[in-house]
Amino acid sequence: MDGIERDVRGIGVVLRANFHDAVGRQLVQRYGVTVVPTFVLLRSGQEVWRLEGVPNRADLVARIREASK
Repeated sequence: MDGIERDVRGIGVVLRANFHDAVGRQLVQRYGVTVVPTFVLLRSGQEVWRLEGVPNRADLVARIREASK
């Protein structure tokens, strides 16, 4: 989802994890990621929602905006 960072600028931070490196593997294990892509929305370190698979971009941005309220 290239450019999603621009779409949610000011309401959230998008981090991409590369499961080929050590930090990415730690995140995959910590959040139980089994599908690529997986979007996990965190608030104060707690998971608020998760979406697995390729979403419709507009729906994804709308869900992030709604969850940020």
